[in-house]
Amino acid sequence: MFKPPSWFYTFVPFRFAAGCSSPLIPLLIIALKGTATDISLVSTAYSVASMIFLVIWGKLSDATQRRKPFLVMGFCGFSVALLLFSQADTLTDVLSIHVLSAVFAAAIVPVSSVYLLRSARKEFWDQAIGEFNKISGYAWAAGMLFGTGLLALLGMQFLFIFLGVTSLVSAVLFQKMVREKPIYIDRDKITSFANVITEKFRLMPSYVIHFPQFVRVESKRLRDFYFASFVLFVSSGLIFTPFVYFLTEKGATASFVFFVSFLNAVISAYFYSRTAKKVALFGGFAVLQRGLTVRVIFFFILVGASILSRLYAVGVAAVCYCVFGYTWSEITISSNSVMSRLAVKGKEGKIMGMYNFMASLGLIAGNLISGIVVDTWGFFAEFVLGLVAIGLSLAWIQKIKAREDKEMKMEVKDVFEKTIAERKKWWNVLTFQKIDQYLDFAGVKKGDAVLDVATGDGVVAFQLAKRGCKVVAMDISPALIGQRMYDITYIVKDAEQMDFQKVFDVVTLRNSFHYFPNPLQVLKGIHQALKKGGIFLLMEPVATKESYSFLKKLFEKKAPLRTFFTAEELKTMIESEGFFVRKMRTEDYINWVRTDSEEKAEGVKTSYKNEILYFQISSGYAIIVARKKSRHIPFSL
Repeated sequence: MFKPPSWFYTFVPFRFAAGCSSPLIPLLIIALKGTATDISLVSTAYSVASMIFLVIWGKLSDATQRRKPFLVMGFCGFSVALLLFSQADTLTDVLSIHVLSAVFAAAIVPVSSVYLLRSARKEFWDQAIGEFNKISGYAWAAGMLFGTGLLALLGMQFLFIFLGVTSLVSAVLFQKMVREKPIYIDRDKITSFANVITEKFRLMPSYVIHFPQFVRVESKRLRDFYFASFVLFVSSGLIFTPFVYFLTEKGATASFVFFVSFLNAVISAYFYSRTAKKVALFGGFAVLQRGLTVRVIFFFILVGASILSRLYAVGVAAVCYCVFGYTWSEITISSNSVMSRLAVKGKEGKIMGMYNFMASLGLIAGNLISGIVVDTWGFFAEFVLGLVAIGLSLAWIQKIKAREDKEMKMEVKDVFEKTIAERKKWWNVLTFQKIDQYLDFAGVKKGDAVLDVATGDGVVAFQLAKRGCKVVAMDISPALIGQRMYDITYIVKDAEQMDFQKVFDVVTLRNSFHYFPNPLQVLKGIHQALKKGGIFLLMEPVATKESYSFLKKLFEKKAPLRTFFTAEELKTMIESEGFFVRKMRTEDYINWVRTDSEEKAEGVKTSYKNEILYFQISSGYAIIVARKKSRHIPFSL
C-alpha cells in the first residue's frame, strides 16, 4: 500500500492558487473589455509557451541532475506572475504576464514527476500518481470554491495578491522539506503513463513524464488514435476556452462562474479512482467510448443552451459543465490505458510523448479557433463546431475499437484451432468429474435446454449431452465446431453477437470470459438467451493478489486476452447485467500451459517439464451460479 510522502502536500498552496486563478484570468480579460478572441489568444499563448518550456526545463533538469532549484524557481516565478496580474491595466499586460506564468509553471510539472517516481517503488507508481493527482485535484477545486467568496471579499486586484503570496508558500515548504539529490530517469523507458492535460482555461497538467515530441508512427492504429485524440482536444478547446465568456454574456456573476468551475473540478477528482476501476473491469476503449458518447449528448444540449434566454442558458450550461467534469475523468484515464495497450514494444516512451504532442496541439488549435468563431458567428456556431469535432472523434474511436476487437478475436480463434487436437488429448476422468460437480452445483438436470457459450474443445457440451440435456454448443470457430459429438446442435457465432431470446434454461461458460473484448456484451446476450428464472453457470480462472501478473504474462504468450478478473469483480459484473448470484465458490486452479520458459510467482506452485508448465493457484478458480432476474434495468458504464 502506498502512503503519500509529506512533500506531496507542499503543492497544495500552489495548486490552490492555480485553481483559483484559472477562472479569474478570463474574468480579468472580460473586465478589461476583452472579447472571446482575446480570451482565446491569451489561452493559446499560454498553452504554446507551456508546451515549449515544459520540454526546455525538463531536459535541463534531466541534464544537470538538479531538480529542486527548478521547482523552487517555478513556484516563485508563478507567484510573481500572480502578483503582476494585480497591476495589469491592458490586455497586452494580461497576455505578457500569462505567458510569463506559463514559462515558470512549466518548470514545476516535469520535475515534480521525477520526485513522484522516486517516492514509490515501480509497482506502486500508479497509486503514487493517483494520490498525487487526488491531492492536487482537491487543492485546485478548493481554490475555485474559496475563490467564490474571496473575489467578493477582496476584489480582483487584492485576490491576485493573496494568490501570489499563497503560491509562494509552496516554494518555502518545498525548500525546507525536500533535500536535493541527483535523480536519474530515462523517460523513454517509462511505459505506463500519458500526460494529464486539464481542460480548464489553461494547459496545466499535474505531472508530465513523457515530453511532447513528434515521432514517426508506422502503426495505423496509433495514427488513427492520434488523429482521434487531436480532434478530441480541438473540441475541448472549442467548448471550454470561451465558456467563462459565455456564462458572463448570459448574465452569470463572477461568483457563479467560480462555483461552477469548482463543481467541474471536484466532480473530476471524485470520479478519478472510480473510473480507474471501470477501466480495469471493462477496458480503456469501452470507458473512452462511454465518456465521448456522454459528451456528444451534452455538447448537443449545450448547443441548445446557446439560443435560450439568459437564466435558462446559464442553468443548462452549468449542468453541462458539471457533466463534462465527470466525462473528463473517464476520457483522461481511459486514453492513458488505450495508449499503453497500443504502444509498440521498445518505443513506449516516445509514443506517449507523441500522444502528448498531438493532444497539446489539438487543444492549442481549439483555443485559437474558438474566439474567432464566437466573435464572428456567435456561440451557436462555436458549440456546433465543438459538437461536430467530438462526434468525429467518437466515430474514429469506435472504428479503431471495432478493428481491435476483430483482430483480437481472430488471434484467439487461430490459437485454439491450432491446439484443439492437443487439448482433447488432455481430456480425462478428472476433467469430467470436475465439470459434473459444477453442473450439479448449478442444479443442471436432464431435459434442460442448455447453451454452451464459447464451447471450444466441447468438453462441457459433451458432459451436458451425457446428462441428457438438449445442448446447443456455440463458438466463433468453424474448426472447433467441426469436432461434433453426441446429439449436440452446433452453431458458429461470435459470443458478443448472440441473438437468442428466452429459449434456454441454462447457459454455461467455461474458461473463456477473460478473452472477450466486451464482456458486458456477452453477459447481456446470455441474459436475453435465458428463460425467466434461467440459470447462468460461469466457470472461470480468477485473479488473486499473488497470481494476476503470473496469469496475464503466461496466457498472453499463447493468445491475447482482455484481463483476468477477481471473483468479486465477476460477481459485480454479472449482477450488473440483471442476474442474482445465488451461490459462488472458489477452489484451487490447476492447469498447464505450453511455454518455452519456466515462470514462477510467489504463492503459485509450479512445475516445468518438456516445455509444459504445470501450475496450481490457491482459490484461483471461481464457480458462479446466477439466476436471471424477472426485471432488469440495463447497466451503464
